Amino acid sequence: MANLIESVQRHLAFARLEKESPNQQKADPTCHKYHPEKLDQACISAVLAGIYQFTREESEAAKLLMPKMNRTWLEVVFHKYPAQLEKKIADYTQCAPNVIRQHLYAVAQKAVLEIKSAVGSRATGREVKSYLTSQRMAILTRLPAELEVGSLLHNTTLDDATNKMHGPFSDFMHWVETYMAEPQTPLY
Repeated sequence: MANLIESVQRHLAFARLEKESPNQQKADPTCHKYHPEKLDQACISAVLAGIYQFTREESEAAKLLMPKMNRTWLEVVFHKYPAQLEKKIADYTQCAPNVIRQHLYAVAQKAVLEIKSAVGSRATGREVKSYLTSQRMAILTRLPAELEVGSLLHNTTLDDATNKMHGPFSDFMHWVETYMAEPQTPLY
């Protein structure tokens, strides 16, 4: 299955997203300068983390397959929190809010289109949920801890540094975690 982060990044011509270090929870305050790649990283990973959290219920995940109503996908996924997300990204990137808003809306729109394309036209909420579960580690390893998106979405496990760890044991545990998150069919 295609990597959702890379697909969104490539289609929007954003900078390549780097994996975050599990050892660094806060950036050095002296290096708080605007960098376009920080903006791209923050917007893509935060929106995809929001979409991931939104799709934990199959009924909510199915909403991504429907045409959107009067609200943007960002408002559907983050409900009343897009302004708080903008502020967190502004503090992290030192970028103007209107530029951040444009990036967030573009990422949300493109991500939903990519998800629809990946799961197919006959998909259900279950397939959307399963697809986003398979993308979880790719999303969380690129999510800057400083954004504290998990606290915004009321799931602090998204901000946990163990999501960014890699190695033989960590990768195995992440695989088990992903496997256990999928609905299981009985063996009998």
